[in-house]
Amino acid sequence: MASMQPDAALQRAAGLFSAGRLDEARAVALDLAASSPANFLAQHLLGAIALRAGRPAEALEHETRALALRPDHLEALCNRGIALRALDRVDEALADYDRVLAARPDFVPALSLRGVALAALNRHAEAIDCYSKAIAIEPHYAPAHLNRAFSELLTGDFESGWSDFEWRWSGSDTQIAKRPFTQPQWRGENARGRTVLIHAEQGLGDAIQVARYIPEMVERGIDVVLEVQDYKVWFPIRKGLLKRTVGYVKAVDGVSFAIHGGRTLALVGESGSGKTTVGKAVLQLLRNVATISGSAKLDGQPMEQLNGEALRTARRAAQIVFQDPFASLNPRMRVNEILEEGVASLRPDVSPSERAERVAVLLEKVGLRRDALLRYPHEFSGGQRQRLAIARALAVEPRLIVADEPTSALDVSVQAQILNLLKQLQQELGVAYLFITHNFGVVEYLAHDIAVMKNGKLVEAGPAERVLFHPEHEYTRTLLAAVPRLARAA
Repeated sequence: MASMQPDAALQRAAGLFSAGRLDEARAVALDLAASSPANFLAQHLLGAIALRAGRPAEALEHETRALALRPDHLEALCNRGIALRALDRVDEALADYDRVLAARPDFVPALSLRGVALAALNRHAEAIDCYSKAIAIEPHYAPAHLNRAFSELLTGDFESGWSDFEWRWSGSDTQIAKRPFTQPQWRGENARGRTVLIHAEQGLGDAIQVARYIPEMVERGIDVVLEVQDYKVWFPIRKGLLKRTVGYVKAVDGVSFAIHGGRTLALVGESGSGKTTVGKAVLQLLRNVATISGSAKLDGQPMEQLNGEALRTARRAAQIVFQDPFASLNPRMRVNEILEEGVASLRPDVSPSERAERVAVLLEKVGLRRDALLRYPHEFSGGQRQRLAIARALAVEPRLIVADEPTSALDVSVQAQILNLLKQLQQELGVAYLFITHNFGVVEYLAHDIAVMKNGKLVEAGPAERVLFHPEHEYTRTLLAAVPRLARAA
């Protein structure tokens, strides 16, 4: 019986990995590796888990141990190459891919990965040659088409590049999200004369990374989901018998930012800084309540100019998750009614049977069982209710979710679960987040970009790594210094 335990543990770890429960899978695999140091599969699985979790140094360590046990294992070599490339050790990654191709010249993933590594060195002609070989062997290998498209676009071959994009989306409306990036590395016009931004940043996975691969990107050429310019939200101060306006509370005063598909912008600041007001205002939830000026464009449409059916249509693309899930869920409605309500209102093209199946699938995607559909909100815990709120927001397939302090009312362990869920959903669906919070602890885990607000104004904004580790404004440094940390024992 004892001899069966490693196999059972490995199967359990692999199942948890497939389900996206990475921390649990890692714990099981680590126990197995500790008890069986010569278990190749345990080390290889730990490497794959680390890659998916975005920890390339850890992945490199485990895959190197795995290769010490089985030096010529092709998948382990490929995984180690991905980790090396993510750590900017591209020449070493190429050496691993070359070892794979020396053993199996027709190994398509290695050809595609080698192309990505070459592209990282700006050797795009050689990269295109690798992708083309992969496509010749396996014509429907989508990563090779996508990677080749980016190298072609980066070298100015717009016609071929956009042809590869269009091939990928012919007859399919599948949405694929890849790891996001920092700044555009190249800007030009596509074959149709539309502006296009290409982001080429090294990361994990087997494609040069862009915000989001979607059919519409071929038409628009740029994936800016929300663009806010000089936004002001002033609440009137009324006095006297006739309630005349005598002044304004400038809750938001001249805020500007942009969010690309598949990225998270964290809007950070103390209570009363105007964060939530920004989120509600850009979704047009404060009309006739405050005086709003400036521009908020959702997928290029000025939201403040939309009314009636046009506004309803635009709201399909943007949803909100509120701070208190219990207050935002109707206590008299069952879960299936809550989740289907938005789809029925904003997506009338979806049939009742499709609606029912969609919400059931969504429930499982956010980690709840289908039998929860017939229960009421009060029958769930706080973390489960927040999962329901997230499922409701996702039901209409939005491009943007405004998450207003979604974890602040939850205990620490449940906060971690919700943050992991949001991150996983973003990777799977390519949804963009405007994440409103006062907690820099959650920002470090989830955000790609950070904007810091104080008294209705942005005082600092930039990539998360720069703002967190090299803040420029004194207020940002004060907020970071206020984050509680455990003192180390002497």
